[in-house]
Amino acid sequence: MSFPKVGLRVRFALTLAVLVFVLAGLFGIVTGQLSVDQLRARIGQSLATDAGRIADRLNRDMAGRSRELALVGALDPLRNLHDAAEVQGLLDSLRRNVSDYLWLAVTDLQGRVVTATDGSLLGSDLSNRAEIRDLLRGSPTRNDDGLRVVRPGEPDPNGGKTIVPRAINLSHPIRAADGSVVGVIVAQLSWDWIRELTRTLLTPDDDGTLHREAFLVSNADTVLAGPAGTIGTRLSLSAISRARAGLLGWTMEVWPDGKSYLTGTGFAAGEGQFAGPGSVPMRWTVLVREAPDSAFAPALQLEQEIIVTGVVLALAVALVGWIVAGLITRPLRQIAAAADRLRTGESTTMPVFTGPAEVETLSASLRALVDTLTYNQVKLDEMQSVAQHDALTGVMNRAGLEAWLAAQQLRAKTNPTALLVLIGDLDGFKQVNDTMGHGAGDILLQEVGRRFQAAVRLGDAVARLGGDEFVLVLQAPLGLGDRAAVETAHRVWAKVTEPYRIGDTLVTIGFSLGGAGWPEDDPSIDAVLQMADGALYAAKRAGKGRIVFHREPVLS
Repeated sequence: MSFPKVGLRVRFALTLAVLVFVLAGLFGIVTGQLSVDQLRARIGQSLATDAGRIADRLNRDMAGRSRELALVGALDPLRNLHDAAEVQGLLDSLRRNVSDYLWLAVTDLQGRVVTATDGSLLGSDLSNRAEIRDLLRGSPTRNDDGLRVVRPGEPDPNGGKTIVPRAINLSHPIRAADGSVVGVIVAQLSWDWIRELTRTLLTPDDDGTLHREAFLVSNADTVLAGPAGTIGTRLSLSAISRARAGLLGWTMEVWPDGKSYLTGTGFAAGEGQFAGPGSVPMRWTVLVREAPDSAFAPALQLEQEIIVTGVVLALAVALVGWIVAGLITRPLRQIAAAADRLRTGESTTMPVFTGPAEVETLSASLRALVDTLTYNQVKLDEMQSVAQHDALTGVMNRAGLEAWLAAQQLRAKTNPTALLVLIGDLDGFKQVNDTMGHGAGDILLQEVGRRFQAAVRLGDAVARLGGDEFVLVLQAPLGLGDRAAVETAHRVWAKVTEPYRIGDTLVTIGFSLGGAGWPEDDPSIDAVLQMADGALYAAKRAGKGRIVFHREPVLS
C-alpha cells in the first residue's frame, strides 16, 4: 500500500510549525526550569531567613524575661523578704508592665509561696517541683525540653497546682548580700507571644497571602508551637539534626505526612549568660516550611504561558508557510540560523525581512516571541528585586541586605573600603501601635523609611529587618573616624526623631542606634552586625534616644 507524497507546501508548513513549537517549548522548558531553580534558592533562603529571624527574636525575648527576673531578684525588698507588701508591689508592677507574664510568685527557703500576683497561689508549697528544689539547693535543673507544656486541666506532674495551659515556667534564685539563696522568684509566660511572633515574622507572598508554617521543636523532638494538631507530637527530621549541629540554612525535606516541603531552619539557645528559660537550658529548633506547589506556582504558570504562546504561534506560522512557501526559502535559512544562535544562548536579534507580507509576518512574529521571552525574563528579575525589598517601607529587607553586603565584601577584595554598620529601632513605636492602631504604625514606618532614604548618601544602604528594627550601612573609607559617615548617622538620627503628622495627630518618637565598623572591629560582617546589636542594647540601657558605638563608653 502506497501513501501519497506530501507536497512542498504541506511539508514546509509542518516543518515551520514543528520548528517554532520546538523552539517555544525549548524556551519554555529552559526558562521554567531556570525560574524554578531561582525561586527554589530565593524562597529557600527566605525561609531560612524567617527561621533565623524567629530564633533570634526568641533568644532576645527569653533573655529579656530572664534578665527581668534576675534584676527583680537582686532588689533589696526581695533579698531580705521582710516587707511582703513591698515585694507584692514589685511583682504586681512587673506583671502590669509585661503582659506576657501569666503570674509571678516568690517562695521562701522551704519552697512555700510568700507572695504572688495570683492570690490563689499564696501558701502553696512548690518545693516538690524539681526546678524550685534544685535552685534552693544551688544546682540548676537540666532537662531536654527546657520547659514543661501542660495541657488544659492536666495537673502539675510534680504534684503542685494545675498550671495554665501551655505555659513556660521561669525560675531564678534570690540571693542575700552574702550570696546565699534565700528564696526563688517564679514566673509563667503565655505561649500567645510566640504564636504572635511567628505570625508577624513570616514573609507573605507578593499578594499578601501567607503559605508558610512555622514550628518550634524542643530538644526532645516535641513540637512546642506550630499549626493546629501538631503541638505535643514528635517530629524527627534531618533538618532538625543539622540545625542542632549548627548547619543552618534550607533544604527540601520529606515530612511525616509524606509530602516534600522547602524547609528553612534556625536555632534558639539563649543569649549570653541568659541561656534559657530560668534555670534550664533552651535548645529549640525553629522550622519554617512551604509547599513547592505554592512556592513554584509563578514559575510553573510562566512555563505554561510560554508553551501555549508557542503552540498558537506555531499554528500561525504553519498557515503563513502554506501560503508563501515558494517565497520564504531564503529568509527561512536566516531565521533558522538566528534561532539556532538563540538556542545556544548567544545574544542576538531575530531579523525582520521586507518583501512578501507573509515573510514579514513570520519574521515579525518570531521577533515578538523572542521579545515576549525576554520580557518574561525581565519580569522574573523584577520579582527577585521585589523579594529583596520591604513591601511596606520600600527599603531593602534582610535578604536584600545580605546580598548588598556580599557584593560590598567582594568589591573590597580589589578596592579596599570600610563600612559603618548601625542597627536601630524606634523608641515609642509600640505605644503608637497600641494607642493609634497598626494602620497608624504602618504609616509611621513608611515615613521613617522615606526619611532614611532622603538622609543617606549615594552608596549607603538602608534595610528593615522587621517590626521597627532598621539597619543603616554607611560607606566609611576612613573607618570609625570617618567624619562624613558619622555626620550622616547623626543626620539620619535627627531626621527620624523629628515629629510626624499622622492624620490630625502630631506624633514624636525616639530613635536608638548601635554601631560598629567593618573591618575595623572585626573582619566578619556577621560579627560586626552582632557588635552593632550589642551597642544598641547599650544605648537602650543608657536611656534610649542616642547613638552608641561598639567599645565606646556609655554615659547614662
